Amino acid sequence: MVTRVTATFHPSSSVLSSFKCQLLSRDLEHLVVAKLNSVEVYSIQPDKLRHECSLEIRGKVRSVKAIPFADSHRSNILVLLDHPDPELLFLTYTETEAGSGKLEKIVQEIIQLDERGSRPSEFFTDVLVHPSGKFAVVSVYAGRLKVVTLSDGSYYAHSDVQLPELNILSLAFLPDLSEDHYALGILHVDHQENTVLVARDLTLEDDSAPELSNQVSLRLLPTSIAPKDVPYPEDTHPQIVTFPSDNDNNFLGGILVVGGRRILLYECSTVEEQDTHKGKRKRLDGKKKNRDEKTRNEAKEKEDERMTKKRKARASVEWPWSQVLVCSSIGSKFFIGDSFGRLALLSLIFTNEEAELIIVPLGETSPPTTITYLTNQALFIGSHLGDSQVVQISPRPLSHPDTPTLPIPPEIRSISSDAFDSADSGGTKGKGRAAGNFGDEELVQGKGRVIRTHGRYLSVLQSFTNIAPIHDGALVDLDGSGPHQIITCSGGGNTGSINLVRSGADFEESASVELRDVVGIWPLRDRLRDKSHTLLVASTLQTTHIFRLESNNTLPVLPNSNNTGFITDEPTLFVQNIAEKVDKEYRDGSMIVQVTPKAIRLLQPDEVMNEVTKIDQVDAGTVGAKYGGNNSNTRIVAASVNNSQILAALGHGILASYKVVGGKLERVIANPLDYGTGSEGSTDPIKRRPWFKSEISAVSCTPLNPSKNYAQHVAVAFWHTNQIKIYKLTEVGFAVVAQSPCLPALVRSVMFYNFGTEVDKPLERDYHAYMVAGLADGSLVTLAWVDGEMKDMKVVSLGKYPVSLAPHEIGGRRTIIATGSRSVMVSWEKSRLQYSPVNLKDIVSVQSFNSTHYPSSVILTTPSRVFIGRVKDLGKMHIRSTPLGLDCPRRIAHDPTMKVFGVNCIRTEPVRVGNDPLETSVFRVLDETTFQELAQFTCDTDEQAMSLTLLKYSEDGQPRTFFCVGTVYLRNDEREPKEGRILVFSVFQVSPTNTQLSLVVDEKINGCVYSLVAMSNGTLAAAVNSSVMLFRMGGNEMESFSLQRIVDWNHNYVVMSMAECRNHLVVADQFSSVSLLQTNESGLKTVARDYSPLWPLCVENFNEKKIIGAEHSLNMFTFSTKTVSNRVVLEKDGFYNVGDVVTKFIRGSLVSLDKTSTFKPTHVFLTLSGRIGVVVDVKNNARGDNVAETLTQLQTQMGQTDGAFEAVGNVSHARHRAPRNTKGRSDADESSFGILDGDFLEQYLGLVENSPQVAENIAAAAALDRTVIQGALETLQSMH
Repeated sequence: MVTRVTATFHPSSSVLSSFKCQLLSRDLEHLVVAKLNSVEVYSIQPDKLRHECSLEIRGKVRSVKAIPFADSHRSNILVLLDHPDPELLFLTYTETEAGSGKLEKIVQEIIQLDERGSRPSEFFTDVLVHPSGKFAVVSVYAGRLKVVTLSDGSYYAHSDVQLPELNILSLAFLPDLSEDHYALGILHVDHQENTVLVARDLTLEDDSAPELSNQVSLRLLPTSIAPKDVPYPEDTHPQIVTFPSDNDNNFLGGILVVGGRRILLYECSTVEEQDTHKGKRKRLDGKKKNRDEKTRNEAKEKEDERMTKKRKARASVEWPWSQVLVCSSIGSKFFIGDSFGRLALLSLIFTNEEAELIIVPLGETSPPTTITYLTNQALFIGSHLGDSQVVQISPRPLSHPDTPTLPIPPEIRSISSDAFDSADSGGTKGKGRAAGNFGDEELVQGKGRVIRTHGRYLSVLQSFTNIAPIHDGALVDLDGSGPHQIITCSGGGNTGSINLVRSGADFEESASVELRDVVGIWPLRDRLRDKSHTLLVASTLQTTHIFRLESNNTLPVLPNSNNTGFITDEPTLFVQNIAEKVDKEYRDGSMIVQVTPKAIRLLQPDEVMNEVTKIDQVDAGTVGAKYGGNNSNTRIVAASVNNSQILAALGHGILASYKVVGGKLERVIANPLDYGTGSEGSTDPIKRRPWFKSEISAVSCTPLNPSKNYAQHVAVAFWHTNQIKIYKLTEVGFAVVAQSPCLPALVRSVMFYNFGTEVDKPLERDYHAYMVAGLADGSLVTLAWVDGEMKDMKVVSLGKYPVSLAPHEIGGRRTIIATGSRSVMVSWEKSRLQYSPVNLKDIVSVQSFNSTHYPSSVILTTPSRVFIGRVKDLGKMHIRSTPLGLDCPRRIAHDPTMKVFGVNCIRTEPVRVGNDPLETSVFRVLDETTFQELAQFTCDTDEQAMSLTLLKYSEDGQPRTFFCVGTVYLRNDEREPKEGRILVFSVFQVSPTNTQLSLVVDEKINGCVYSLVAMSNGTLAAAVNSSVMLFRMGGNEMESFSLQRIVDWNHNYVVMSMAECRNHLVVADQFSSVSLLQTNESGLKTVARDYSPLWPLCVENFNEKKIIGAEHSLNMFTFSTKTVSNRVVLEKDGFYNVGDVVTKFIRGSLVSLDKTSTFKPTHVFLTLSGRIGVVVDVKNNARGDNVAETLTQLQTQMGQTDGAFEAVGNVSHARHRAPRNTKGRSDADESSFGILDGDFLEQYLGLVENSPQVAENIAAAAALDRTVIQGALETLQSMH
């Protein structure tokens, strides 16, 4: 059975909950943010939020709340985990010695909330912590609450309470109650679908369990809320918020109901009102005990009538915008955000003892899931549909003073800001204000108003990129630089976007000059120890050019003649500043060494005369004369220079080392390196054949210790054998120390390099010496230097051009930049070499470069130019977002021939709560580079685009591509869609600046086209309602095209997803499972079906016999075909809980594939929370080790090792990844199989780095080889 591994490329970015508190005793405030499976802590700095730490949570985070300490400003953190394993986690924050902090689990303070047989809450799953910090109330199951008693920010006890309200919409505490006597406001839907607000008393006593009153509390009289004010909850549900009391205006506080067409404020009852209703209740209770059945029934009817009586709100105001997502309070002010990011401030004012709610529009943000007030009028807007933001509210407009801040429908009662300000200044706030003071409009007492403001009052101080929810995506290579980039269709509301996601380093070009055919370039300094370069030497295949960097940032070319001192009439192999050794000391100087095929020349710049003169030279014939051959024909074939050594390789395998003494070139050692006749290192003249294995292809004398002026070891690569040997310099010649295995191709560049900071201590933790080689076939090879041997060879493909190498430092990190067809930065991070792609391609040569105008840069050459730039953000995730606003992309396809994207967008116009949504579906064609719209097609009014694919069709040997869009007509009177279309578009360029879209086929379909899949040469598969239809594209000489229906296959309920591979179709039925079909000349043939109740959401192929998919219970599954009793069946060979809704599988890889690797990336998957993951096949390694079995045993052993890993949660790893179902957990649940948790496995590498003994113990307990484990996991990490 095949074993696969899932791992995360981009973590979940959707924000679910947040709060502000002080986590430490000192005066520093923090923001705590919850994401799907992590909790993050930020410190609130004067200018920004600073990330302090994060903690992985084993489970689905639902909410986070602060637990305040008694008599202290400090708080702990309470985390609620969602179904199917609901839990309460108590976390504390501690400060580290470095000044940052970390989250820790409070020992033994995890409350499991799982209750078998109980029905999960349908609308409200959350936790409320009372402001006193004495207790919390948790709602996770219908009809039940869990009351958790707290003490000093920690858990004390808990108990369950029953309540008759089953369908809770929201909970809130009532304000200002007596000690140990509290009340809970409950908004719920009753059995008649009425929205009802009630309150129940909650009593907490030290010597007894908490009790929730059976009768409704009279502190807040029960009331039914009219559907015209709060419609029945569908996509979003209303919520209630505590409104504090105001003693100055005799306001007792109450409950604010938001989420409907009106915002309602219900005030708490006075003592007199409570006494009155107590009397009525007492009399009614007496009648309920009456012996007369009629009297008892009348009493019950009267009680029900009182429960559903519509009571008048103390204040109300019309909500002018869309569904309310969040209402967050700070004192008596409330920030309210809707589903389109409209943010408003709600406050309560009193006019002649009448309460009035006032709404002040503030502007647009991302649609919020949480709003937290930070400080200094700054808010944190956490979002699921857009970027999370820190916004600041300005007291005056920042821009657009003539534009309304937010559009207000004409039917909403509003008042201009000037009139409101005039009224406010005309009387005292409270009882003294008169309605007539409002000038141009009369303010009716007790009626709320919306203030008409103009201008933009919000400024974004900080933004946190979010690519959730991801609806669709594609793998593309837009610039041909190699590793694929991911394009996602993301967002919702007013934040639709297309995102380009890639990992690696950014390159920012600073300057360039046109110069053709440059094959090598080297920067030079005025003096060796100088920091800045002043000269550039560029070599072609025939000549050498010298440039001087002037102060005005220009590059004048020095004359191409030998009068400059440099050899310019032949190519240069290497050139560098060099020191002179005097009395065992290397002195700083201005001398330069230039190596060409014919000579080694020593040069001396004259700063006064501004010229360079030759002071010594050694011809190539002189170097090789002692070893035979025609001296005049001897050539230097490769060279390398460091601060004091010159290494020159000649024909016939001769290697020589020189140094500078007394202003002269002095040979240190020289001898032939020969695999053939004679012993290696012999100095005797030997007659050689014209071409033999000893010919050298590349050399390097770069010191492992960069602080040293010399190298003790040199690296030499050879032709034919494609091997690298490491030599040590001795008094008698070069002595072999180690050699590599044969490499896949000829070595063109080589470098012996230490990536660690411990430059001269091989036994230290941060000493990482490697042999790095660039090959002629575009491969990059790395070999670890361990105990005097080259081990663990890894090969990475950079395309087809020869690879050049150059050392470079980025932010203090030692790296190598490797360039060719594609480019990568090689560095050490997370206990392994990291390969960070750089957006550079077709680079011929590269060197590190530094000057006043271009600090910490690199200089590179292509066949046509030389340019300078900086490499930034090494190893960082790069996301380039293109906002589409109200146009939310749902499906995307890429046409590389036309260099465009086709995108299905749904535009939803903002409307008031309760109004019918206004949706328009548009197919847009976007440029693949700029994402600018080139053309578009708008669907009919009641039509919505559902699916999209790119169809390839060849006619008379001329290939063409078409975008195919599947649609549906949405009509309220239809229980099942009855009409749709397949639209086929052709994209063509009229001119370079004019791209047009032509509708070539308009095919009517009897149903909804849920999915479209392009097959071989013009064949199109369409999922329509319960059937699969096959069409074939046809055309004629008149450019007229048509779709001919071939066959229908109708054996399902609702086909929502399909995938194709080699004329095989995978069909996913939303209410059943998956089927594997084969296309042939006669139509579709069923190969195999699975009959289990799987409910898949999306599927994809591995090949024609293997399937991967995800289903609605957040599980991932795989199937393979198997023959049983001469019948082909689908066997489930992988089942695994992802913990997220997977929306798309894409065949392909994010990295360049190494055919010799143990791991083979097969798919990328996308989720609604913004996670991007990879699926990797595991096979045996070159030594025959069963890596899949090794990783399986490792995962099991790691899961049984307590305290070794950071994830918090009371569920074991095995249970956490066990497949789930809609009925909840049971003891009969099967464990995951066939798919491993790569993120969990890779934590082992952290143990190897930080706790090597624990890592060794885990490997020993499972009887595994730690080196095999480490090598496999490092390779797995490189896959994402």
